[in-house]
Amino acid sequence: MGACDVYFTIGKQVTSRAELEGYLKKKQEQDREYNGHQEGYSGDFQTVDGVKTDFSKLFTSFNEALQHCLDNTEKWGDALAVHYHDVSVPTSKQELKLQERIKNIYSGLEQMRLVKKTSGFSKCSGCGSRLANTKLKRKVCPLCNGSLLTEREEKTFAKKKAQVQELEQKLVAIRKLNREKAIAKLGVKNVKTLIAGWAAC
Repeated sequence: MGACDVYFTIGKQVTSRAELEGYLKKKQEQDREYNGHQEGYSGDFQTVDGVKTDFSKLFTSFNEALQHCLDNTEKWGDALAVHYHDVSVPTSKQELKLQERIKNIYSGLEQMRLVKKTSGFSKCSGCGSRLANTKLKRKVCPLCNGSLLTEREEKTFAKKKAQVQELEQKLVAIRKLNREKAIAKLGVKNVKTLIAGWAAC
């Protein structure tokens, strides 16, 4: 038998252990009613012993909070209760522009991989095979999976890939900053409680 992650959220910031245990008990009763008793392997909160807390950090997103819970719990043990910001941040104009640039570069990279010649041959630098262009759709050797790009094309391809990586890193940084600004503006108004862990299944 294995383990599967289980979780549920409470639409407010709960700090009382007694209240948390009450929410867990109610969830266990709901799971029992819905799934029935399956000899300890129901794959829901029936297999969770209790709930412990970690309020040392206020997580910036649901996904971050969930990952923390799963990393710090185990099957046949307690679930973990944490607090997190439930913030929906609209995509900024700056993000949209970066996304469009990244999309265009990826499109260009894909075009570079397409074989447009309808005659002649291409030689694979990897295995040395001489391949008819009429049989190729992409500039990849069907025999060794090596690249059929010329040396000049390889340099251009690598340069554009590096450019994409730089833009993607910039996009992540902008999203993080925008989220931090939204959280700071809302304060604790949007804080919710997550209870998560591992169930036997």
